[in-house]
Amino acid sequence: MPGRFIVLAFGVALAWTGTCGPALALWPLPWCFKIPPFDDTFVWYPKPTGGTQRQGSGRDTEGERTVLVSAYQDGAVLQVGFTILPKVGYVPVFGGGEVNPNTGTGGGRCFAPTLQDCGNFTFQLVDCATTAAATAAARTASSKRRVMGAEPAGK
Repeated sequence: MPGRFIVLAFGVALAWTGTCGPALALWPLPWCFKIPPFDDTFVWYPKPTGGTQRQGSGRDTEGERTVLVSAYQDGAVLQVGFTILPKVGYVPVFGGGEVNPNTGTGGGRCFAPTLQDCGNFTFQLVDCATTAAATAAARTASSKRRVMGAEPAGK
């Protein structure tokens, strides 16, 4: 009887291992997303935490704010959630959405204390090196940028 139990336990463990694979490789880290109509750029480092889940941190290049991010693969869709931590001149923001792992695009929505700070947006996976230089140049060229959670001037 004990021998059968060991064989059964081994069989269950083997079946479990076969169904619970490692987190998907997806794209190399970091993941960089533009999120129009906002001018923000996310730079995320979500590392595998088990199954198809990932967690990590990163930054929003507008305002150099810290971002916490979680993601998991749900069939053919990557579900993501994020929180942009507050900083002087910026309110906290949280949001999420769905990203197609094949295209790096998808829809999302963010929420902040005032409705004008957030709303619907589109995730667009971009090249991190190219995006960093373009973001810095755009920030210098224009003071009228739409940024998630930016407090209106004069507050």
